[in-house]
Amino acid sequence: MAARFAHAQRPARPPGTLAAILCGCLLAAVAACAAPGRGDDAAADDDASAGDDDSARDDDASAGDDDVYFLDPPPVPAYSGGACPTFVAGDNEVESDGRTRTVRVVVPGDPSPGMPLVILWHWLGGTPAQSISAFDLDEIADGGRFLVAASESCCGSADWPFLTFEDPTPDLVLFDDLVACLDEQFDLDDRRVYTMGMSAGGLWTTFLMIHRGERLAAAAPFSGGTGVVVPYETPTWPFPALLTWGGESDTYGEGFQTVYFDDLMQQFRDQLLADGHLVVACDHGQGHTLPNGAGDLAWEFLSVHAYGRASPIETQGLSGAYPEWCELP
Repeated sequence: MAARFAHAQRPARPPGTLAAILCGCLLAAVAACAAPGRGDDAAADDDASAGDDDSARDDDASAGDDDVYFLDPPPVPAYSGGACPTFVAGDNEVESDGRTRTVRVVVPGDPSPGMPLVILWHWLGGTPAQSISAFDLDEIADGGRFLVAASESCCGSADWPFLTFEDPTPDLVLFDDLVACLDEQFDLDDRRVYTMGMSAGGLWTTFLMIHRGERLAAAAPFSGGTGVVVPYETPTWPFPALLTWGGESDTYGEGFQTVYFDDLMQQFRDQLLADGHLVVACDHGQGHTLPNGAGDLAWEFLSVHAYGRASPIETQGLSGAYPEWCELP
């Protein structure tokens, strides 16, 4: 990964709740002899490396030569539109939940089976192309060997339907459809499905973490969080989370309609920690904006995580690639 941040190596953190939960799942599976398993041949075929900080973006974006998986991800969902479309790099028309959606896809050069997938959500009034550019995901995806999908919004009063009076079905189905059809075409690594977004996209990322947590290997909301806007519910799976926001000046709107993202993100952090998630909290203190190198920061975190495997950050701490304003709470 390009070194855009200056930060001293943090001390290693003792194994935490996420590892304990995963180990408990393994022990329960052994005792019951009934948990879904991964065959020896399939496990041997996973040829990537997630713990090496210097090569996380360059070695086929995979998650470790000596991976030990405690359980399998759920089956890939069925596509709601019948026959999946064929995706190309750039904009694609996708039928989802009875609507035609425009989805921008970033495909690394010479794509190969087993790539991870990052699903990105734009901010209020933004576009997929703007969001991809702001996070520099064209370049990062090519170097990190992963796929990016970013849709235009359709159905929320703040672009995405995360408010309590809205029906989230169209975009929940869209998430499922993107996983289903991109996996069908590219034979993705279904242990490495991630989601991220900024502002309204960060709030929708938060909503997905709660309502699609069982499918996520990790997530990275920027200026999202829980509270009055997105009520917290315990997610169904203890995935790792990178929470990034801009301190007390990270606000949007005016008067009684002001959204205080500092409060939302701190509350989300505390709730996730109480429910056993590994959380890296990054308060850059620059207000309602993306910090420099936001895409590199997100991929540094996401790339080392895979579904059903303990986070290396729990035992190794944060690498020197993280900025000094990131911490393990």
